[in-house]
Amino acid sequence: MTGWRWNPRIAAVCLALFLVVQLTVPLTRMIGGDEGSQRFGWQMFTTASFFDFEVVTPSGVIQIDADDVVAKPRGDMHLDDLLPPHLCATYPEAIRVTWSEGELEC
Repeated sequence: MTGWRWNPRIAAVCLALFLVVQLTVPLTRMIGGDEGSQRFGWQMFTTASFFDFEVVTPSGVIQIDADDVVAKPRGDMHLDDLLPPHLCATYPEAIRVTWSEGELEC
């Protein structure tokens, strides 16, 4: 009884197919990906709905769109933890920052 023989051609074809898949998927996401995708990132973390923030000042309310403040928003970033203190520092006249999930006194 003879054992299983290694066929280098089959191994080369399998390796080539593996490399094609490994390179094609990220490249298609980078070049023709949907609007919310990040280059070479896991798609489950790249789309998120961000809050609209309001900075309350003595003279009125300033509407802040999170997409205008954050350069490359990602789904794994918690903007409700990071952005309100930044807005308080950016607007020294701010009394508080509010958003749909809460508010922060400055």
